[in-house]
Amino acid sequence: MPRPVRPRRINQSPRIRSAFSEPNGMERISGQLMNEFVSWFYNLVEQGTDLPKVFSGVNRDGRQFVVVLSDLPIGQGDHLDFMRAVLRTEDAVAYAFKMRVGLLNEKTNTTEERVDFFTGEPGQYLFLEIAPRDGVSWKSGFYETSKRQSDQPEWFMQDLFPTEYKPSDKDPQFLQIWGSVRDSVMWRQR
Repeated sequence: MPRPVRPRRINQSPRIRSAFSEPNGMERISGQLMNEFVSWFYNLVEQGTDLPKVFSGVNRDGRQFVVVLSDLPIGQGDHLDFMRAVLRTEDAVAYAFKMRVGLLNEKTNTTEERVDFFTGEPGQYLFLEIAPRDGVSWKSGFYETSKRQSDQPEWFMQDLFPTEYKPSDKDPQFLQIWGSVRDSVMWRQR
C-alpha cells in the first residue's frame, strides 16, 4: 500500500528529502528541485489553485528560471524538444518539470488523476508520482504512487541532457519563442 503524505499547513509543506538524499545527508540540486516543486504544488492546492505545467532549469552560474509551458505558443507534443533546446541554450546543469496525467482504472472504468514530477542532472534522475489520497480531491492530501532514482535517464521524458544533442526541426522556432519570453520568466539566484 502506498505511503500517505499527510496534509500540512501551507508553511509546513510535505518534504521528500529522505527519499532522495545522498548518503552523507546532502541533497543534490535535482533533489532540491524535486522538493521545491512538490512543496509548490502542495501550497497552491492548499490555496485552492493548481500548479500549471511548468519547467525549470538551473544554469552553471546558479541562476534558475521557471517557465509556464501552457502559456507558450507551442503544442504539448513539442514541450520536451522545447525544454531540451532551452536547457542547451542556457547551459543548464539541472532541470525540473511537472505534468498531470490520467490513468484508467480498469476495475472501475474511471480515470484517476496523477501528478508526475521529473528532475534531473547528469548522474541523478528523479521521478515521483502522486495521487489524491481520497482519489478525488488534492485537498484530502496525497500519497506517493511511484518514485524512482537512477544515475541515467530511464525513459525519454528524462533524457533532457542528451550526450549528443540533435536539434529538432523546430529549434529555430523554439529559440525565437524563448528569446521573446526569456526576460519575462521568473529568474532567481540559487
